Amino acid sequence: MKVLLAALNAKYVHTNLAILYLKAAAPEYNIVLQEFTINEAEEFILSSIYQEKADIVAFSCYIWNIEKILELCSALKKVQPKLKIILGGPEVSYEVEELLRKNSFVDFIIIGEGELTFKQLLAYLAGAEVSLYDIQSLAFREGKEVLVNRKNEGCFDWTSMPSPFAVNQLEGYYEGRSLYYETSRGCPFTCSYCLSGHQGKPVRFLPLERVKRELTIIANSGAKQIKFVDRTFNCNRQRALEIWQYILDLGEGINYHFEISADLLDEDILAFLKKVPEGLFNFEIGIQTTQNDTMEAIYRKSNLAKAFPLIKRLLQETKVMVYVDLIVGLPYETYERFKESFDQVLSLNPHKLHMGFLKILKGSQIKEEVNLHGYRYYDKPPYEILENNFLTFGEIIVLKRIEELLERYYNSQKFTKSHQFLLQSTYQSPFEFYNDLSAFWLARGLFAKAVGLNECYEQLYTFVIKKEPALLDKFREILKFDYLLSNLKGNLPSWYGYYYTKEDKERHAQLVNHPLIIKKYLPHLKDLTRKERINLTHSDYFAVDISDHYFPEKQILVLFDYSKKGNMSNCYLVIPEEIGLIVENSANN
Repeated sequence: MKVLLAALNAKYVHTNLAILYLKAAAPEYNIVLQEFTINEAEEFILSSIYQEKADIVAFSCYIWNIEKILELCSALKKVQPKLKIILGGPEVSYEVEELLRKNSFVDFIIIGEGELTFKQLLAYLAGAEVSLYDIQSLAFREGKEVLVNRKNEGCFDWTSMPSPFAVNQLEGYYEGRSLYYETSRGCPFTCSYCLSGHQGKPVRFLPLERVKRELTIIANSGAKQIKFVDRTFNCNRQRALEIWQYILDLGEGINYHFEISADLLDEDILAFLKKVPEGLFNFEIGIQTTQNDTMEAIYRKSNLAKAFPLIKRLLQETKVMVYVDLIVGLPYETYERFKESFDQVLSLNPHKLHMGFLKILKGSQIKEEVNLHGYRYYDKPPYEILENNFLTFGEIIVLKRIEELLERYYNSQKFTKSHQFLLQSTYQSPFEFYNDLSAFWLARGLFAKAVGLNECYEQLYTFVIKKEPALLDKFREILKFDYLLSNLKGNLPSWYGYYYTKEDKERHAQLVNHPLIIKKYLPHLKDLTRKERINLTHSDYFAVDISDHYFPEKQILVLFDYSKKGNMSNCYLVIPEEIGLIVENSANN
């Protein structure tokens, strides 16, 4: 009996943790894994699965892949009528009977945590003396009748299951990709829009020794990022600290991403995080809303008065990348009140602010309250909100545009100085800036076409010409800096109105090859040739001091080091005037 476990990921860099756990849970069977993306052609996926000639195919189902999976299952059953098809995952763990009735080609659905149910179902299909009726958390069809067995209401001992990282060969599989990992299941919170805290089970943790063993394995897997899917990683502070310390001891080279609750941080954790090098940790912090009645309506417990100062300290005192989340469409949050949440959160200056749009998930508490709050949403996955009693569809459309511009101009981190200057010079409200920029883009038809990065710079420049012409001279210099910081070729854009001359290029060549500059600022490039150093760097004069928070008018010389392109904050430095004069005088002599 051959079993194929299939996953359809959102992107190639993503990987699926569930199918690894399922394979590890049933080592006595011949199980193969296949991972695809939702962007691959259905015919390609279908033919790849068909060629495996499996007796059983099981799919891991989520809101982003369920429609394509059902299409594939329908086709598979037509060309392999005897094939047994199993579905599992959060998207099929609710409204199970309806799904089975509508899709006759699906044979079994595993509800909730699947390892034990999957193992028992395979035993039944292999001919063991196992009764289908006794397999908990299983739904199946008996003739025309759909049967749903009793769910495993107890605390399934997930921690006793074999490690997926001890039984699966990782070499090469995760090279350059994201590896998903969990050290706990469940969530201590019960937010109404989420499924994690509504399982009726406490948070369950893997033993620390097992976590350390597995981290040692996956740290050498070739993955570029380890993404922890623990819903609130630091709900046990001491445990989180011990795992973080172990990761730090493993060394650099991989990025580790955690979802945390900011109000659970403390002095011991902040003291530790000061030791964490840049690029090692990402923290994703779900603020979701700053409105008290909204938090109460979604049953969210969060002490923002404590969280906000801690987030500020995290940003100011450590090198951890901080991503903050807001959700559009929560109860009682009108357009104006969302603006308040947006401004309050962006005032923290996180590295990224993600605007998510509420999804009415199957099995969530908020789905039971759709009439209470007047929710209208898409019938098909991902069940995203259209409007409710507090936000019109027209306002949702505007917020969608703002979200696109936030991704381009803030989260890209390619307009950092320009963004900072405009907010402190012109706009007291960050939301109003994006609202105005959105109206500008809409009037120029930019949302309806593909806009590249270079055009984003040009459009922002044109926006300032029209909106704040008095700031243009200073803004032009600041935008030039942002442009050169992300433009590895060191060329000036057409909107700047100046092109580098032969003399400019010779001045740069003399600067980066001067012994004093190499010794003081470019020691890591000392073994390169003269031409290689020139190509990996750039320098220019600016009429505004971009290193000063207030951007005073002052001529400075900036050296860009593109060999550090993965670390934007360390990719440039201001050459002190006295050193610039030494280099200039030596060149003249």
